[in-house]
Amino acid sequence: MEIYKPRYYLRYFAVVLLANLLVLQVAQTAQVKQEVEFNKQANPVVPDNFILTDTDDLTEISGYTGNLKHLNVGTYEYYENWQTQPGVSSGTAFAGIYKIKWEELSDKPCWMELTPMALNSEMESGLNDPRGPFDKHINLCSNKNKHGNDKSLSVPGYVKAIAACTTDKKDSAKNRLKGIKLWGATLSKQSPLVVDVPGSPAKVEHTHCKKWHGKVSCPAGYIASGLKIYTHYQEDYFRGLGLKCRKVELSTTPYK
Repeated sequence: MEIYKPRYYLRYFAVVLLANLLVLQVAQTAQVKQEVEFNKQANPVVPDNFILTDTDDLTEISGYTGNLKHLNVGTYEYYENWQTQPGVSSGTAFAGIYKIKWEELSDKPCWMELTPMALNSEMESGLNDPRGPFDKHINLCSNKNKHGNDKSLSVPGYVKAIAACTTDKKDSAKNRLKGIKLWGATLSKQSPLVVDVPGSPAKVEHTHCKKWHGKVSCPAGYIASGLKIYTHYQEDYFRGLGLKCRKVELSTTPYK
């Protein structure tokens, strides 16, 4: 009669137990995967953040041509936790032009500033907030620290189109920017995403605004993320304006 030692029984039961545990683990993993897939189908992630994608760098000019300068505010680093993590960006976010301010020195329009507004309202930090977005400007004034006679205008939402007024001198090479009109658009999470603001444009003029030029507009579904500024060949004053436009789309993230 063969006698089995206890240690053989223990080894046998350990192997059986381990095999059962492995089978149970595989079954639980498969169940978790099924539940995750079911939740994805039952609760899909909805793209509800506005972002900017395709670029349309318009060639049209309102006013007169000249040396081209670019002023862009379409992307910015968002510092959500600036108090606890100063200098650490949460990501590259998106904005559009909301307001334009420009100033003259000795009757020459030579300083211009763009105020952007975040595409997603919860990321709109307010003027000069350290989280962004941030104003940008260009200064062509002969005295960099002295300019004045400022004018500014803004739109509900974001700039969609622009028109320039200039002087009307016989020698067109001497004409200067003296007025601006802006048309705006708001954003919607239902199609169409970009909705033109009805009514008259915002308008402001400096002295000697004599000739209004044609409107330059972003295509349907686009807003202005930058300004194209045409200057006198000596680059001491502005002569014409154009737009850099970008397409608005929805995404699951507000970052680039």
